[in-house]
Order: sequence, then C-alpha cells, then structure tokens
Amino acid sequence: MFNEKIFVFLWWWFCMLLFVSILNLFRWIIRLSFDSQRAFVTAVLESSMSENVDSRDVSEFCKSGLKTDGVTIVHLIEENATIYQAAEFLMPLWEEFMNAKAKVE
Repeated sequence: MFNEKIFVFLWWWFCMLLFVSILNLFRWIIRLSFDSQRAFVTAVLESSMSENVDSRDVSEFCKSGLKTDGVTIVHLIEENATIYQAAEFLMPLWEEFMNAKAKVE
C-alpha cells in the first residue's frame, strides 16, 4: 500500500514536469521568433547605450551577426545574470558589426 502511494506521487510529479517542460519549450519558441529577437537585442543594446539604435541595423545584426544561436546565448546570459552583463557581452559584437558596416559603406 505504501509503495502504491509513492508511485502515484511519482507519476503525478512526472506529469507536472512534462507540463512545465512543454510550457518552457513554447516559451523558447516564442523567444526565438524573429520579432522577439529584435526587440530583445534592442532592449539589451539600449540598456548600455545612451542613444537609440536603428531598427534596421538591429534586424541586420540579428540576421547576419548574431543569428539564432547568438541571441539564445544572450538570452541565457540575461536570464542567469543581469541585462547589464548581457549588454557587456553584446556590445563588442555590436561595435564590430557597426565598424564592418561602416567599412562597406
């Protein structure tokens, strides 16, 4: 009888973990949609810069500079540290991207 209660508890626990994992999967899918990526990168850049950033530059930076894996890393840094540390990670990449863009133009 005692074993049955333990297994019922474990079964409900695993069901709850499955539900939370599915919610987390959908949260990451939404986070990695392109509009969400651009808004997040803009927020991180504006947290460390005094001037506003151009949305076209941010779109191009997300597409060709960071790509999806770079945005994911910045999300993870922001989630586990602070937005300022994410900006500290992102700023050299942004400056390098803008310098390369200025050389092309």
